[in-house]
Amino acid sequence: GGGRRIELRMGPGYRFAQVYAPRDTATVAFEPMTAPTNALLTGGPDLPLLEPGKSFRAEFSIEIS
Repeated sequence: GGGRRIELRMGPGYRFAQVYAPRDTATVAFEPMTAPTNALLTGGPDLPLLEPGKSFRAEFSIEIS
């Protein structure tokens, strides 16, 4: 709204996202995710797993113009 633009950039580590826009408010929520929705129950090959002592890095940015 208001002539503004929102840009979500999902960098390395973020392959999934959820967008929530409730009908009764003028808001939108962006949720970058490292695994698919419900991954803890469904698992699968898209779920990132790490060995003990290893690290994982993920980056995202949001730009409003």
